[in-house]
Amino acid sequence: MEFGGYIILGAVFAGLLFLGAAAVLWWAYRDGQFNDLAAGSRTIFDEEEEPEGEQTDFFPKRDPENPEKFPPRGE
Repeated sequence: MEFGGYIILGAVFAGLLFLGAAAVLWWAYRDGQFNDLAAGSRTIFDEEEEPEGEQTDFFPKRDPENPEKFPPRGE
């Protein structure tokens, strides 16, 4: 296949990818997925497992309840 054939083949695949992405975005818009993004982002967390606005995971030496649990290396 000549170089021009690869260019055309790449353009066709890029066009199909663009049309697929446009179709997915159009479907999401029609389905109402973009109506309230803030509320949708809060629904992925359970209040028991990950309370909103509270940090529940820490680096080992930065645990506020027990800061000396894992002291820095060399000490």
